[in-house]
Amino acid sequence: MCRSRGIPLIEDAACAIGSSEAGRRCGSIADLTCLSFHPRKLINTGEGGAITTDNDVWSHWLDVKLAHGAQGMKGVGLNFVDYGYNFRLPELQAIMGRRQLAQLDAVIDRRNSMREAYISALTPMGFIAQAVGAGVRYNVQSMVFQVPPGCNRDALVGILKADGVETTLGTYALSQGSYFARRYGVLNPNATWLQDTTITLPCHDDMQTEHVVDAIRRALTQILR
Repeated sequence: MCRSRGIPLIEDAACAIGSSEAGRRCGSIADLTCLSFHPRKLINTGEGGAITTDNDVWSHWLDVKLAHGAQGMKGVGLNFVDYGYNFRLPELQAIMGRRQLAQLDAVIDRRNSMREAYISALTPMGFIAQAVGAGVRYNVQSMVFQVPPGCNRDALVGILKADGVETTLGTYALSQGSYFARRYGVLNPNATWLQDTTITLPCHDDMQTEHVVDAIRRALTQILR
């Protein structure tokens, strides 16, 4: 649809690096793809991110914009040809990202193994895992489950935190935000329901799923008694 109208497709893929659908990787589908390397993401450089494109003209334009509007080498034909910004990652952060990028597939494999372990242990308790489409390689950016019927999600988060397990809500309903409510005045009931009934569980490499599952089991005995 964009191509037929000459409109560039810009993808917000902040959480999606390493994911693919039908063999096509995130970062190769849209004309411009924006990735985040915030601490919660699979690749973590502290802050910052990246933009991917296969358009040479846009790539050059981005290089200029991200380097104060300059092109050429310092002292060798450096010229400020446009206004720009200082949005480049420092070299140390870029090195961190490059080293992690080489391990990305292994990280995703470990995340998916952890997800399967959670599903196996939590499904009998009434938890429902976030669905993943056919032909999708899911990077497991977040380990999201719907809590069992009758379980107060906020109470579960609170009890787990007291037990040393940090969790949070599964997803935000943008229509619940004050800006959206003020501008559009429309609530999405499905998104609101998911915001109230889903939980994100720990999934970093040093996390033992058995530890989290045991804490959840103890918490449910308090909530559902």
